[in-house]
Amino acid sequence: MQSLTKYFLIIILLVVLGLYGYFVMGNQMRASRAITKGSEYAAKMYSDYNVVGQSCQGEDSNNDGYVTCNFRLKQDITEKTITLQCPIYIKSFMATNCKEQGIVINQQ
Repeated sequence: MQSLTKYFLIIILLVVLGLYGYFVMGNQMRASRAITKGSEYAAKMYSDYNVVGQSCQGEDSNNDGYVTCNFRLKQDITEKTITLQCPIYIKSFMATNCKEQGIVINQQ
């Protein structure tokens, strides 16, 4: 009986660690991949600008396979910020690239 309780506790611990790893490390991995793809996009589409800052949330909030990233670009004294939807791992390996997010109008 005591060994059964010990194995049960080990299984519960592994499940909790697995869920923690999925949610915490998963967001970091998605954000890292999105920053890589977003930097490639900015270098290609805005070659006359330098990337001076980037931020990706890492959470695919609407389950479309993309995460939101902001890139701050600078050319001499001109500065702009672009918002990109960058693919997570699965879509990024299917030759999918980032896409710019235009003006979003609240639709009801």
